[in-house]
Amino acid sequence: MIAPSLTYTNKRTKKKVTNDYILKEVLKAEKKIADRGVRVTPGRVIAEQTLGFWNSFYETHHYALLAGVPCRIFKKLPSGFGRKEINDIIVQVRELRNRINHNESICFVNRKYDFSYVKGMYAIISDFLTWIDPEIMPSLREVDKVCKIIEKEENKQKQ
Repeated sequence: MIAPSLTYTNKRTKKKVTNDYILKEVLKAEKKIADRGVRVTPGRVIAEQTLGFWNSFYETHHYALLAGVPCRIFKKLPSGFGRKEINDIIVQVRELRNRINHNESICFVNRKYDFSYVKGMYAIISDFLTWIDPEIMPSLREVDKVCKIIEKEENKQKQ
């Protein structure tokens, strides 16, 4: 989080800049946890991180410092997939989350229902989680209603 390679000279201003985003986010998470009166643990710090953190974590400059170790969490990562593909998915999930937070449409095209984007993102997220643990999706069956809701809405549109 404080490696010399994270410090560079800004081409425009000629000033030294340190990319300390990851460090600041970890410290912020530790403070939030401590402020709740809970013991700070690595697991809690990880759980507290945002999609922005994970996006930055899988960017080339941070990932190179960790020599590929972050990909080890993905025990079922498909052959040919690596840091770039993982980060691309994190970016897509972050964009979906942002669209939802900003009340942007995710299931309408030209004022008509179109669930293709949502279905595609559901598949991407499901695969991503399965790369971490193949039992995740089966364990979510009881609470996962996304496909049922989409199917119900699509059936309404056909009527």
